[in-house]
Amino acid sequence: MRLTLGLVLLIACFAVRGQPVIVEPVPPSAPASSELRAPNGLTSHTSLRAHMILRTSELAHLPAGFNPLSFGFNYIYGVATPAGGNFKVYLENTPDQTNQKSQTWATAISTMTLVYDGPLNLPVSDDATSIDLPLNGSPFTYTGGGLYVAYEYAGTTFAQSGGQAGYRSNSELAASLFMGSSGTTTMPATVATSTAFRPQVRFGVANPFVVDLSVDALAAKYGTLHALWEDEVTLTISNRGHHDRTDVQAQVQVTGANTAHQDFVEPFLAAGASQTFVMAPLAYLSTGTNTVTATVAADDNPANNEREIAQQVSCDVLAYVDETPAFDGIGFNTGSGILAVRYEAPPVPIVVSAISVGIHSGTNSVGKTVAARLLDGDGQVIGTSPSVVLESSHLGEWLEFTLDAPVTIAADADVYAGLLQNAGSPGYFPVATNPPADIAPNLVYSFGTTGGTGTMYTSLGMLRIGLHATPGLALDSVPVSPVEGSPVTLTATAGYDDYQFLVNGQAVQQGASNAYAYVPADGDVVTVVVVRNGCGETAESTITVTPVHVFSDGFEPADTP
Repeated sequence: MRLTLGLVLLIACFAVRGQPVIVEPVPPSAPASSELRAPNGLTSHTSLRAHMILRTSELAHLPAGFNPLSFGFNYIYGVATPAGGNFKVYLENTPDQTNQKSQTWATAISTMTLVYDGPLNLPVSDDATSIDLPLNGSPFTYTGGGLYVAYEYAGTTFAQSGGQAGYRSNSELAASLFMGSSGTTTMPATVATSTAFRPQVRFGVANPFVVDLSVDALAAKYGTLHALWEDEVTLTISNRGHHDRTDVQAQVQVTGANTAHQDFVEPFLAAGASQTFVMAPLAYLSTGTNTVTATVAADDNPANNEREIAQQVSCDVLAYVDETPAFDGIGFNTGSGILAVRYEAPPVPIVVSAISVGIHSGTNSVGKTVAARLLDGDGQVIGTSPSVVLESSHLGEWLEFTLDAPVTIAADADVYAGLLQNAGSPGYFPVATNPPADIAPNLVYSFGTTGGTGTMYTSLGMLRIGLHATPGLALDSVPVSPVEGSPVTLTATAGYDDYQFLVNGQAVQQGASNAYAYVPADGDVVTVVVVRNGCGETAESTITVTPVHVFSDGFEPADTP
């Protein structure tokens, strides 16, 4: 995938309305997008025809035997300036699970029901949005099985160049959509372009549930958690029932290697409204696998009352992504640059020794040269790895790049873990991404090959790039060489939960204090062991004592100028 093109990842979103009408997305999963498979508002889409199939499994969350009350699209962004035209929508029940429709338009729609013929004004928006066209008592009834959808668009008002609309899409089913478009008012007679990218559509249907609270989303800040960091779990619930609700309760439970629990109460949640809750920061003290479960109270629709995710906690790797299969690849095509993810160090220093990158499965990456780069908060390169020529065995796998030398990052400092892509032909897109693609700002960046000022992205997907880190620890003594018989104070790096000091292997002090003072003997080895959230590190210092020289008369010599 290119950094500059209109085919990007995006976040799957369930839209609701109040209520007794609800709007359901089909397919439910839309981790892709396209600007080309539905009206985009440009003159290149003056005329457009397309038909696609929705599979039985993708319609399972809709009420059986529903009559569609509205039809629409979910957008990742609308047009930059007003655009629109006339739009027609056709539907047909089918037992087919792949698109068997003719590529001849007249033949394809000959058995279909026209459910909408009217205006389509594309939304003007830079952000994710949606549109719903009222079907006003369409005679069509969904009877089960698959569903064919066809649409025809005749544009009359056009957006400025580069300001086209983009659609949330699903690309799991090959050749599921056939399309033809024209820059003239002459409609294409055939829809010969075949693609897996189907726009996610929206059906408004009568709400079958009077009382229905839904757990719409559950997410952790880090999909792969290094225990030096604290995690953050977010929960989104919605009221999909007919009526407003008061005293709405939800809970999040962590079980497995670690345990945690938090209850949430929303005093008022209107019908069709959603609410997002954030758990207090979670400090996990044990490595292993957690299960995070979010629930709401039992109601008329138990199918959406619970969600759960798995978390893997270690003292090794930190990444925003989990082990969900990669969706797409990002890169500079035939160009070069650094793709990177920003991380903030925990409240203690860290030592970064390696960077892991999920390599996309695209075969154009084979034979291309890449390397890891670590950048500081100003975009300056502070860590490098040897170059690697990608092989077929690397495709679809995580590849670990060991840095030429470990790099210490100060507590709470920003650091960018990235992959340097060298120019190559044919173009390639080596960094795998995880859905969803609509991500928070200040996480995903690109840089030039030598660093510098980065460019931020929020709609290219979360890059599969993580860092390997250990606790940063130093042990300093004051004075450096104490005089025989005088004390020395050894101070370890601040910020850890627990400090254990040992002298020549014997424990002498343990607790929250990072300083230990005593009178040493020459050659003493002082060791400190620190722990933060179950992750430990050790540092040691050998004490050199400066002896006191005494003359036979018992007096020390006078200072010599």
